[in-house]
Amino acid sequence: MNELCKSIYTLKEENCKYVIVIFFDIMGFFYNLCWPSLLVELKKLNIHKQLWKVIENYFKDRVIEVETADGVVAKTPTRGCSQGSVLGPVSWNLAFQPCLDMLSGMQQVEMVVGYADDLAVVIKRSSRLDLETKANEITGKMTSWCRGNKLTISSDKTKYVLFKGSLNYNRGPIIKINGKSIKSERYIKYLGLILDEKLNFRQHTTIVKNKAVKIT
Repeated sequence: MNELCKSIYTLKEENCKYVIVIFFDIMGFFYNLCWPSLLVELKKLNIHKQLWKVIENYFKDRVIEVETADGVVAKTPTRGCSQGSVLGPVSWNLAFQPCLDMLSGMQQVEMVVGYADDLAVVIKRSSRLDLETKANEITGKMTSWCRGNKLTISSDKTKYVLFKGSLNYNRGPIIKINGKSIKSERYIKYLGLILDEKLNFRQHTTIVKNKAVKIT
């Protein structure tokens, strides 16, 4: 969070007209983590052969059985990593690192912040058209990567906030995911904090104060 705010503060002082951050929401990332993709990334690390076999075995030959009125139904799972599990954080890092590397390598991206399944991408541009074009290139890349790893971005929950510049909210940049425009917000909750467009945390303070008053 601190690195994200520092990046926005720095860009607000630079000679650019607009700074936005897209906050991506990946639907059920931990429950849809693709095991084959994870094992491919794990193998690239060239870890010890025996350790590789132990981890590979963890994801192999699993069967889920459910009793129904018509008898027992069995299915072989190929995805999923429950939050709170021992391998959860490591599995997420391994599976998601290629996506972070891809975004970091794009000229359109100023900064990428990934924490668990919360992803924020910082963009700066000097015109509304350029901002819209570059942002859609990023969402397109993200959509393709997710599709290739059997994941889905929620176009309803993915938002963006304009942290620098002035745009009519009815004529803001049209940024799409799977053909659907994502919404712009004046503030958004990210990693427990409310980030407002002025980055003065006034909205966060107000919400916390109201909660405190209600509890009192």
